[in-house]
Amino acid sequence: MDSYTIHSRQHELIAPRLRDSSILIYGAGMLGSWTSLALARLAQHVEVWDGGDFVEDVNIGTQAYSDIDVGLPKGAALCNKMQGFNVSAVDRMFPPADRFSMVPTPHTYDVVVACADTMDARGEGEAWAFRHTIPLFIDTRARGLEATIITVMFGEHDRYVAALPSDEDIEPIPCGQNGTAFVGMFVASRVASLLNIYFREGNADTLPLRESWNVERGILIAAEHR
Repeated sequence: MDSYTIHSRQHELIAPRLRDSSILIYGAGMLGSWTSLALARLAQHVEVWDGGDFVEDVNIGTQAYSDIDVGLPKGAALCNKMQGFNVSAVDRMFPPADRFSMVPTPHTYDVVVACADTMDARGEGEAWAFRHTIPLFIDTRARGLEATIITVMFGEHDRYVAALPSDEDIEPIPCGQNGTAFVGMFVASRVASLLNIYFREGNADTLPLRESWNVERGILIAAEHR
């Protein structure tokens, strides 16, 4: 299906630069799977790095998968669901910092969206985006019924690294074990909205640095702005 047809009812609503963008999403669990489905309908190209993760029975209740996907690599399952869209999947996750040179840049990305389970993976991904001069990095997080989204411009690397907690400082909640599908859908929708603003305005000045939501009640708990 051609891009014009896909976007035919959205032309006055979606920023043209978003329609032409290429987005990398790493992590394909509760946040990454729903975000992939949302952005595939907006961007020119979406690539998912699934880190070698496979669909399990326990994923079906919270993630964008069904019973026919069990046993498949998550990236492949998402591609099956988005046939006709320009979506690709790679069995890859960011390596430790001292192995960055081993990770090629197979595509020119406009945005990297982190949907990983750990703080270490978020830090590695942001460092990778910084190393490859990708203009915008988005860190998505969920804990129970709350969600947090952080936007990081290329020049804000040091601020992000300084504020990033270690995995030892927080209680880890693996994807699919403590969450709901509607939290994942909310994060996907909010990321799509922020990207539309970003590409329409041409910069991140109007994007929040960080926002936290009580998703169940639709309440913005806290926000920090540029």
